[in-house]
Amino acid sequence: MKDTCEYPSFIGHRIQDNIVFIELKKIKKMTAQDVSEIFECFQKCGNEYGVYVLVTFKGYIPLSDEAMEEAQKEENRRIVKATAFVIKSTALRLGIKFFMNFYKPKQSINIFGTKEEAIIWLKKEKILQTTK
Repeated sequence: MKDTCEYPSFIGHRIQDNIVFIELKKIKKMTAQDVSEIFECFQKCGNEYGVYVLVTFKGYIPLSDEAMEEAQKEENRRIVKATAFVIKSTALRLGIKFFMNFYKPKQSINIFGTKEEAIIWLKKEKILQTTK
């Protein structure tokens, strides 16, 4: 199990067993290759039980159609158990919530103002899902 992954579009860190922090870099557009690399990082930093993901980014990053297709692949969706986004901007929060109304993810997703709040929620989700 690896603790850190660095790619052109993000840096990923395992912050504890199967909780992975993805810090997206400032990029113009998320490509299918970027999404594929994120899931590769999940496999390297997570374990066989999947990953709980904390995501931060520095501004709005549009996704290409191919990136959306890559993210929707069933083998990729099974890896992620819950995702917490840390977003300080109200406008970005509204944008993410609007997007999620169409995306309809199967895993739990929540938006927070701080990393600390997000990590607490991810730990609770992990406990809830492992006791089912």
